[in-house]
Order: sequence, then structure tokens, then C-alpha cells
Amino acid sequence: MSNITSNIVQKGKNPLEQGKKTIADIFNKNKKILSEASFISTVGLSYKPDEYNLPIQNKFLHQVWDKTFLVEKKKNLLNITLLANFVVTNVKECTLVYNDKSGKKSHRYYVVSLKNDKGRIENDVEIAYNSKSDVNQFQTAVNNLYTGFAVCMKEPAFKTFVEEYISPKVASTATIYTNAGITPDGNLLYENALVAPSCIYWADESGYIKTGENTYVRLAEATHYLPKLAKSDKTGKQAANELMTNILECWSDNITLPLLTLGHMVMSLFFNDFVKRYGVPTLILYGETGTGKSTLVTVGLSIFGLAREALTSGGSSAKSNEYFCSRYNCMNVCIDDVKGETLNSNNFTALVKGAYKGIPRTRMLPYGRGVEYIHTCSPLAYSTNESLPDLKEVINRMNVIEIFGKVFKADKFKYHEVDNGNSDKLKELSLILPELLKYAKDDVIKLYENVFEFLKANVQDTQNRVISNIAYAYTGALMLLAISGVEVENLQEQLIEFAKKQVEKYENIKNVVDKVLSEIMTLFELGYLEKDRHFKIAKVAINSREELQIRFKKDVIISAINKYYCGDKQKRIDVQSFLSYAKNHKRYRGNITTRLDGKADNAMSFDVTNMEEYSDFGAMIEPMSYEDLKKGLEGNNM
Repeated sequence: MSNITSNIVQKGKNPLEQGKKTIADIFNKNKKILSEASFISTVGLSYKPDEYNLPIQNKFLHQVWDKTFLVEKKKNLLNITLLANFVVTNVKECTLVYNDKSGKKSHRYYVVSLKNDKGRIENDVEIAYNSKSDVNQFQTAVNNLYTGFAVCMKEPAFKTFVEEYISPKVASTATIYTNAGITPDGNLLYENALVAPSCIYWADESGYIKTGENTYVRLAEATHYLPKLAKSDKTGKQAANELMTNILECWSDNITLPLLTLGHMVMSLFFNDFVKRYGVPTLILYGETGTGKSTLVTVGLSIFGLAREALTSGGSSAKSNEYFCSRYNCMNVCIDDVKGETLNSNNFTALVKGAYKGIPRTRMLPYGRGVEYIHTCSPLAYSTNESLPDLKEVINRMNVIEIFGKVFKADKFKYHEVDNGNSDKLKELSLILPELLKYAKDDVIKLYENVFEFLKANVQDTQNRVISNIAYAYTGALMLLAISGVEVENLQEQLIEFAKKQVEKYENIKNVVDKVLSEIMTLFELGYLEKDRHFKIAKVAINSREELQIRFKKDVIISAINKYYCGDKQKRIDVQSFLSYAKNHKRYRGNITTRLDGKADNAMSFDVTNMEEYSDFGAMIEPMSYEDLKKGLEGNNM
């Protein structure tokens, strides 16, 4: 333990001692010589101990003239040494919190301001915990990084310096979050503000947001774009009213399109409440260039305090999109003009399926250091004019908003980013989000459940997945309309019509087995496949029912399909995907020994009785008895 104390003057036990001179009096009396002191010399001053009230310790620190000195008492002599040509101010004990669901342990450090004897100030100087205990690290950091600042201390003096000037007893506390958006206590964190349901706390010039007498919050520095809350005389309700009124004017004939888009995007505020319980779909804006897709995305981002710069490039990979989903909490990760190659990739399929339930993805760390989990903290939103995936397991985890034709009156829209004077209008949209934060989570969930039951009663959806996704977006739209005070005529009827169309499109999507069965007939008609050589058609009598079956070797057929569509990735067939679907497909009848191209071989058999493509074969094929069929069965090995 150090026997050095601070420069706090010890009060005497009687009035006579309290009236004695202090160390400050000594420094003021000898200001000229002491102000010129250097690190390599010690100034000796004679004094009469009985005339002064000094600290009891023989060694103590004293700060004056924005410098730090060590004072050592000898008999009738004070040896004074310069330790640092600066003082420490604005001390904050910071805790870095990884609010990205990674489970990483938080760690503490100090942030201080340094002020030297020339009046120069260095703000936001980080001092690691190990630097607090290591004088050499501290001195190296200060001397090398900050011009005009110098320190020279031995360990005992350094320990006292840290205890008195960089410690919890003099520090404010600051919580530093890695992710913008919803914090663990349910508030909304921007780069420049913290929004609670009842009030807003603004950041100072250094980005620290004061939430109490000695407590602060702020965002950690990030490489990605951070949201900002606008300062305006307008209220959130006024901003919402202006936006919804203008949208109604510009989309009057197709109002469900912008309402469901923006409704879906604002629902990300409640991402954590929905992702495990119901699932959160990915938003896809699909349509022609110039139909307002990017404009709607920009408006949605602006509501969250994000400018268009926050849009991720459409050429980015699914894995990079996954990374950004882990960097924001309950906001939107938007990808503009995404490429068809990305949309139809296996990585995209995995990303959408995992994001729907917030399932983390894993990646191996180098050198055998284990596994890293990448968590989904925000939903995805894409805009594209390229073909969407035609896999049901992907589409039923999306909200697909199709925008085609001249449905958007762009000339009347007041929130175009490229128009002069619209920058402030877009920024003001961020005022809407604090109004949404005032909704209780239980009330939002109840509203969603009511919307879902309404759609379920009016729209036939066998899996309820499509209407669930639409209900999610419509819940957000209803809240926006409520905040704005704007009413839309016949909105429920329009919603029902929209939902019916979406369900119909979903039901018409063919899975990979259906595609293969259809493509066989396409290539047959084109002359690329031959009956009895590449496939065989059989009519099977099963009790009183007849079934039309097709039999083929999967490798031969899939190879032919992929060769024909070699220039179209979307129509090519993945063998493993086909097998995965085939074994549980309602049309699959097992493997049967079949003569193809003059040779008996094991072939997959499928029921094609009700498929339009095979209707001409029904009258051409003589039926086979069920007993004959059983003789050819060789199990279900594919």
C-alpha cells in the first residue's frame, strides 16, 4: 500500500490548527520557481512545520496550475517534484455492454479529459483497467498519443494518482452500448439521444447522454451508419399526420401497398416481442424501377432516424446482410436493388428462415478457437426488380409487396430525398418513432392477434403463415394511422382483397418435386426426353382406383433438366433438395424396378394422375394390377 495521500488538506483538531497556512499558500508563495519545475529536478523549499497545516503523510499529491506535483516532507524541508503537466477532469467509469445477444462479457474502462498547463484539452481519453495498475502502460499511452502532455511517476505516486483522480469515488458512471436501437431496459438509443416512453434525453457534444445526476449512456463508435433523432418544434403526431396525408394523396388507389410497407418496418420496434412467439417475416418490395419502392424504404428508414446512406448495397452477400442484422436492435436492415443471384442463393434461404425465428447462425473461428454465434437483432427489408425465390418455405416467411405500373403519384410526394428542401422533412419523420414507443407491448400483441383473427375469418389460408405475416404489417399500419389521426375508407376491404391475392399466389408456388414432374413433360414435348428411354408411364390399378404413375432415374432426369437450363440458375434443380422433398411428397410412391432404355433398373415412382401435363397419357396406357406392381417394389431407397 502506498503511504502517499492526496492534496486534501487535513483539518486540525483545534481552532489554532485550522487557522494555519496550507500547501496552497506554499505554492502561491513560490509560484515562480515551482511553475518552472521540470520532471528531472526536485525543488526544495524550507518551511516551519508549526506554521502550516499539511497532510499527515510524509508524501502527498497536490494539483495546481493544471499540473500535478508530488510533495515530500522532510524536517523543515519540502521536496516538490513535477509528476504530470496536466490534471484529469470529467472522469467517467464506463461499462461496455454487448447488447447484441452475443453473451459477451461486458468490460470496464475509464474515459477522462486531460487539461495541460497550456490550456490544451484532450477529451475522451480512454484508460484501460490494466493501465490503472500499470504505471508504464499509462505513461507510454499518454506520452506517445497526446502531444503536449507528459507524465513521469513511480508506482507509489501513480497508485495514489489513480485512487484520487481516476476512481469510482470521483467518477460518473456511463453505460456504453454496442448496438443502436432498443436497450435492455426498453428505451430507444440513438447516436444523439435516448428516448424513454415518457421523456427524451439528449447527448452532449461528446455523445454522452446524461440520464441522472452522475449517470450517462452512449453508443459505442461503429463502422456502420447510426440513427439520429431530429430536433424540431413539430410533434411526432404532426409529422405522422403530414406523412400519412401525403401518402393517401399519392397512393389513393393502392393504399395498402405503402401502409403495409411502412407498417411492417415500424413493427421492427417490437421485434424481440414477436420473433420467438410468432415469427418476424422479411419484407420484400418487388416491382419495376420507378414505382416508388426505394422511396418507401427511404421513408421507413427516416422514421428510424436513418438516412439513405444506411441502405446496404444490393450486391452485398447474404452473409454481410446477416452481419448488419446483428449490429442494430429492433430497427431495419434494408438492402436496395438486391440481385436475383442473392435472392435465389442457399445462403439467402438460410438467412430468411433463421431470421424468422431469430435462430442464430454459427461460424467456426480460426485456429480451432471454437464457434461464434451470429444473432439476429433486427429484421430484413429488401427491394428488388428481379425474380423472387419460388420456394414456399422462403415465401411464407416473407411479406411480399408487389408494386407494378403507375400506382404512385411521384410528382405529389413531398418526401423525395433528391428534392431540395426535403432533407429536413425526412429527418422530422424520426419524431414518429418515440410515439410508437409509448404503446405497451401487451397492447401491440393483442392488436396483432385481433388482426390475425379478422384475416383468418375472411381469408382461407391453410397454413395461416401468409395471413400472419400480413397481420404483422397491418398492426404497424394501424398504429401509424392512429398516431396520425388519418382515416382510410374501406381499408379493411382492401386488406382482405390484398390478403386473398397473396394466399392465392403462395398456393400456386410449385415445390421442387412438382417442378421436376412438370419439366419432364416440357422436355418431352421439345424432344429432349424420350418415353420408355428416359422415363416410363404406367397405369396402376389399386383396388377400385387407378393411378397414373411416372418412373425415372433421378440422376438422368435432373441432369437433363439442368443441362437444358444451364443459363438460368432459377430453373436448375438441386439433387439434394429434390430428394429431401421427394421422400415426404404426397405423390411419391417409392422405388420400383423399371425397364428404361432396354435395361431393368431401380426408378423413382410418382403419382401424376391429376396433373394436367399428363392428361394425354391416361387413355394411352394399359393398367397394371396391384399384384404386378408389388413384385417390382424394392423399398424406398432413393
